[in-house]
Amino acid sequence: MKKTKIKTLITGILFSLISILVFNSCCTKKYCYGVDDLDNISFYGFSQQDLDSIVIKKYNKNTNFQHILDSVFIEPEHFISNNEYEMLYLTDNFVIDYDYEVELLSTGQVYAFTDFTVEKKKCNKGFLCFDYFESLESYKVNGEKQTDSYLRINK
Repeated sequence: MKKTKIKTLITGILFSLISILVFNSCCTKKYCYGVDDLDNISFYGFSQQDLDSIVIKKYNKNTNFQHILDSVFIEPEHFISNNEYEMLYLTDNFVIDYDYEVELLSTGQVYAFTDFTVEKKKCNKGFLCFDYFESLESYKVNGEKQTDSYLRINK
């Protein structure tokens, strides 16, 4: 009788382990692009000459851009071009806990990034499994709300 109980116990444990492995293997393991991945800015309607030298300045949030915490000078080799936009790869990711200014030195234009909002979303959904990530829902550029999940500047 004891052998039957042990056999039932072992069968139950094995069934549980196999079930866990099968159900977890149903999860998709794609990468979920979120607020921790703000590593580029897409410039729409700009020429390469407009973007020949850029300064990005980081400020504490909601301080009206009074005291620069950090700044970086960026040259054109950080760009990828196509017919629709110029994409600048950042040396440091934008962090939504700060405000930023992007200054185009050749034109004198300044673009202020503020009011980042995020939403917790599910990712890698599968049978009985999913991950969460923080998705960029909106931000403002010079006071105008943008609802892209990536950083974008329109000329």
